[in-house]
Amino acid sequence: MADPNGPAMALRRLYFPHVEGLRGLSALYVFLFHMRETAIDNPVFAWIVHATPFLAFGHYAVSIFIVISGYCLAEPLAAQPERPFDARAFARRRVRRIYPAYFGTLIVSALLFYYWSVPLYHGVEPLSHLALALGTHALLIHNLFHGTSEYLNGPLWSVGLEAQIYVVFALALVPLWRRFGVWAQLVVAVVAGLVPHFLLQGALDWTCPWFLGLFAVGVCAAHFTHHSVLRVPWKPLAAVVVVAALVAVPVLHARTERGGYYGEFIVTDFLVGAAVGLFFVAAAGRDGKLWAPARLLALRPFERLGLFSYSIYLLHVVFVFCVYETIVTHQLTGILANLAYLALIPAVLVIAYVWYRLLERPFMSSRLRAAVEAVPDALPSTLFTMPESGRTT
Repeated sequence: MADPNGPAMALRRLYFPHVEGLRGLSALYVFLFHMRETAIDNPVFAWIVHATPFLAFGHYAVSIFIVISGYCLAEPLAAQPERPFDARAFARRRVRRIYPAYFGTLIVSALLFYYWSVPLYHGVEPLSHLALALGTHALLIHNLFHGTSEYLNGPLWSVGLEAQIYVVFALALVPLWRRFGVWAQLVVAVVAGLVPHFLLQGALDWTCPWFLGLFAVGVCAAHFTHHSVLRVPWKPLAAVVVVAALVAVPVLHARTERGGYYGEFIVTDFLVGAAVGLFFVAAAGRDGKLWAPARLLALRPFERLGLFSYSIYLLHVVFVFCVYETIVTHQLTGILANLAYLALIPAVLVIAYVWYRLLERPFMSSRLRAAVEAVPDALPSTLFTMPESGRTT
């Protein structure tokens, strides 16, 4: 395979199985995190909580999603710097890609929320509240208001934030990147994302506006994947920062939870973002060969999980909530309660895969579908080039 930093790589977009693997594992982690958090005060599930302290960091899986998003969306532009960027076409592709599964999930969430509001809140939730929540969610602005940010389906807050980041990416970050370089877009994104916290007394902290900076980290990683600085020892640097993140995040996160402020996540989020970005650059290597740690993420089960990770992320909470409340309402205990709760894991994965087949895959670009179908059964240890036909996502 040609040098990934040379001209041959710039002609065709690459499919990164290790990135898809990390995306899939991150979605699964968020799912398991919410199962643990939902059951954390219930003595019936105490053994689950005590046995899984490593599942207490779901927030950082979302941080990883944002870096991945920046990396994947910037990669075609990094590969072909001379290629014109059409913001309108980009917006159409993003809406087509994310909205069908999102809107379907929104309807399911609203119906289940309305159903459960009777036994949980001793009455039907006012339709005016539900209408307001549906309206803000449909417009992808629900995360901007504290009352609707996690209403109906908690994880959807980040979908709204990411949609807003897409707008900034298309209208500001891409022009800055192309005119002044990749560091310019990073500086602007980091500063803009931190302004609400530092200058507006923590306004919007609940929706983590500094994730704009993490997205820009992903853009930088895509740039250096294709335009690597030879003097930089990417692999040792990535190894050091990844280990530092694994060690420091649990310690800093404990302090953050005790403080009770969203803003305390800023340091840990950027540490995680730097670790993921450097890992992606190091993973690609200089000869198209995946770095050994990346090959683990590229294993077929993880890579396939990444295919429907978006549906896992969208749907899991509503089913966790419904099953948990059913167990509590019917006062199930012991083995039966635990088996019913643990059965959520395979059940949600199956439901999410069906959701992907119905509401994701038909709306994927023809080029991405072709890439997914063309991946060999035994995943290669090299980067996989997407087929030429079709359009990029």
